[in-house]
Amino acid sequence: MKLQTKEAAFRYVINKLEDQGYRINHVQEYNKTRHRLYYTKKGLFYVVFKREFFLTFSKQFPVFAEQNPTGYGESINKYFLEIALAKDAVLLFVYSDGKIYKCYPKTIKTICEKNNLIRIQEKMNAYKLMDYSGKKEYQQEITYSFPLFLLERFLE
Repeated sequence: MKLQTKEAAFRYVINKLEDQGYRINHVQEYNKTRHRLYYTKKGLFYVVFKREFFLTFSKQFPVFAEQNPTGYGESINKYFLEIALAKDAVLLFVYSDGKIYKCYPKTIKTICEKNNLIRIQEKMNAYKLMDYSGKKEYQQEITYSFPLFLLERFLE
């Protein structure tokens, strides 16, 4: 299986969830439609489509990687991690090969903060304010990066 687009990936996750008895009642989009929050009676799922793992995790965090040989990792923007945490949602990462992994926002936050697995982007990004003023806000993105051993296969 090869999921080429985010739309194909999100459709795939919906089908897998529904096959397991999760009926989607409501969907919210985040991160310019690159993330989705699925509401079901059994719980919430914050879904992120990724084409590949965070391949340079060990290079970005050599001290952690030396103490915890992990190879690759994964990452999520702090802002979106906080949304998943506040909504008490399970994080699902779906990859282009069709594999889906789950993890819990609280676990990611705890591990990343304890081990300083946090990156702050050097350049400032401009974001339009949502107040229709046309003004922009500038900020550095904060990313939480974590080892793959925190991910567990889901909906095989």
